Amino acid sequence: MSALVVREVHPSEYEQMIRLASQVFGRGDADLERRMLRRWFNYREGKAPDFAYRLHRVGLIDGEIVAHVRLVPGVLHYGQARLHVMGLSAVCTAPAYRRLGYAAAVIQDALLVTAEYRTHLSLLNGIANYYNRFGFHPVWPHYYVEIAAADAALLDSSLVVRPGQMEDIPHLAALYEKHWGGRVSLLRSRAMWAWRVWDGSHEYFRVAEDEHGQIVGYLAAYDSAHVMAEVVVDTPHAARALLAEVGQTLLAVGKATIQWLMPPDDALVTYARQWVGVTVKAGYHPTGGWQGRVMDGYALVEAILPELVAQATAVRPDFNPAELMVEANAAGIAVGLRGQKSTYSQLSYPDFTQLLFGSLRPDALALRGEYLLTQEAVWLLELLFPPRLACLAAWDWF
Repeated sequence: MSALVVREVHPSEYEQMIRLASQVFGRGDADLERRMLRRWFNYREGKAPDFAYRLHRVGLIDGEIVAHVRLVPGVLHYGQARLHVMGLSAVCTAPAYRRLGYAAAVIQDALLVTAEYRTHLSLLNGIANYYNRFGFHPVWPHYYVEIAAADAALLDSSLVVRPGQMEDIPHLAALYEKHWGGRVSLLRSRAMWAWRVWDGSHEYFRVAEDEHGQIVGYLAAYDSAHVMAEVVVDTPHAARALLAEVGQTLLAVGKATIQWLMPPDDALVTYARQWVGVTVKAGYHPTGGWQGRVMDGYALVEAILPELVAQATAVRPDFNPAELMVEANAAGIAVGLRGQKSTYSQLSYPDFTQLLFGSLRPDALALRGEYLLTQEAVWLLELLFPPRLACLAAWDWF
């Protein structure tokens, strides 16, 4: 067998590449495979803003594509900071070529390309017990909301629920920014919004209009029963209208439960629990799910420092930013107040990243005993990293 060649995909190989990915992720479901193929073709033909052949890394044996990973560039909200991230997605290997290290080879190649893009962080949503060997560690959980379809179907609303259209984009973007702009979330350009709507892979796409014709909520999902639904509501009436619409649709096809990816602090959760039972779940895995890896610690510190100072001074107006030391080094990130050794901590990159996104609290870090943190060091970390819910809206999953 010839040696593996790893490089970007060539235009003439694109169809071969997407057929491999669709077959692997379709898992024998012919309908799902067809839908995935259509989406991959649309991704190129629709000129998605983040499309580039260079961002598809492939491994070839004798000209046959046997492994693939897609890179997804983005900008992540982190308070007032903007972090450049690169997502890794659609990592796959042809069944006949597995367990030969080919996926590892394309991942390593993808990380080299990621570094060339001067990225702060690399992110992926992956299987357990694999990506940790490449320096990835969990950064936030999967959040779910569950509501009985029968209860939702009984909710009344005077709002109009209709299919979404391209001309709705400015209203959708405003709602997204209002409800997701303050979270850890991805920025969306107008071009990205246009691509999301044009793509059509989210076939169940609805907007809720009030009596003045104003869009006050929307829902986008692959189908009415899919967990990966982006639901944004601005009013209680919008919540009732979309819940009723989905509840009735699911009952008609024999589904008993609405399950959506949604953080527990979402407006819909607040509204819905006044009328129906709501179950909120958070799924954590020690080596799987949403995982991250710091690509450039020095640039990351520079990017987030203004936000850390803003967090500290919001709680302690007398906080002196000149005293704060947050410095990257080969081992991780050092944090402390200058001249106050009791406040110092030297954190590994994985632990620092989890602190950053709120999946690890300073007092829990102290309980582990690895750092021998003083009370003053824990206090400073709590000041800089207050509790924070991090997750991506479903339309941004990769």
